[in-house]
Amino acid sequence: MNSLETKTERTYNLIIWSSISTGCVLMTVFGICGYIIFTDSVVGNILQNFCPCDTLVNFARVAFIVGVVTTFPLECFVCRDIIQSTFFDGKEPSELRHAIITVGIVTTVTVVSLVTDRLGLLLEVAGIMAAIPYAFIFPPALYLKLDPNGTEPHSGKICAILQLSFGCLFFVLGLAGLVMKIVRNVAETPDLSYCVSFCNQTLEELTTNG
Repeated sequence: MNSLETKTERTYNLIIWSSISTGCVLMTVFGICGYIIFTDSVVGNILQNFCPCDTLVNFARVAFIVGVVTTFPLECFVCRDIIQSTFFDGKEPSELRHAIITVGIVTTVTVVSLVTDRLGLLLEVAGIMAAIPYAFIFPPALYLKLDPNGTEPHSGKICAILQLSFGCLFFVLGLAGLVMKIVRNVAETPDLSYCVSFCNQTLEELTTNG
C-alpha cells in the first residue's frame, strides 16, 4: 500500500480485484485445458501427465523446482515467526531457540517430502486446510464480526453470508473427499500410454539431427 502513488481505497480495491481476477482466469484456463487434454486421468500435479522425454515440460519442472527452492526460505521465516510469537511471546530472544525452531521446520518438511511422492495429495491438503479458509471463510467472518451494529450496507452482509456459506460448504466437501481418498488409498495414475510413441519419435529426431 505504501508503494502506491495514489493511496486511495479505490486504487487498492482495483489492484486486489485485478490480481484475483487474473489469477482466477489463469487457473480456470489451465484447469479446462488440462481436463480437455487428459480428461479424467489428470492428476493433482499436472506435470506428471506429460512425458519424461518432453524437453519443454522438463524445463517447466525445473522452473517449478527453482520456484519452490527460492520461496521456501520466505515461508520458513513466516512459519518460524508464527511459532515464536505463539509459544514464546514476551520471552527474551535466544539464538539457540531460533536455531532449534529453524532446524525443526526444515527437518519436518524434508521428512514429509521424502515419505510421500504424491504431490497432488499435499496440494489438496494445503488447498483445503489453508486456501479455502483464508479466501472464503475468514474474510466474511471477520467482516460480520467487526460490524455487529449493522453500520455497513445490508447488501454487503448478504454477500458476506453467501461467501461464508460457500466456503464452509466447499471446505466440508473437500475435506470429506480428501478423507475418502486417503482411506481408500486412491493413487494418482496418469495415463502415459502415448509417451511410448512420443519418446520414440523424439529419439528418432535426435538421432537424425545428430
